[in-house]
Amino acid sequence: MAKMNSQEEALFITNISRFLTRLWYYPSLNMGLRGSAAIILIGVLGMVGERLDLASYAIIAMPAALLSGLDQPGPKRWQRLGISIVMWAAAITLSLGLN
Repeated sequence: MAKMNSQEEALFITNISRFLTRLWYYPSLNMGLRGSAAIILIGVLGMVGERLDLASYAIIAMPAALLSGLDQPGPKRWQRLGISIVMWAAAITLSLGLN
C-alpha cells in the first residue's frame, strides 16, 4: 500500500467525515441509531450498576413513550405526560413490590 501524503490524507478524512455526517443525519437511519444507542447505553449502565431489573424497565419505557405520543407536540402533551408518569410509576411500584 502506497503511503499517502498529507493532502491526500486530509481529503480522505474529509470524505469519511462527510459520509458519516450524511449517514448520521439520514432521517430513517438517524431514528434507529438514536434508539439503538439509547438501548445499548441503558443496558450497559444496568450491567455496570448491577441493576438489570431497572434497566429493563427503562428500556421498555422508550417504546411506550413513543406509542403514547409523548414525542408529538400538541395542546394535551403535558396531560399525556402526567398520565404516563403516574401509570408508569404505579406499574413499577407494583411489580417491584411483588418481588
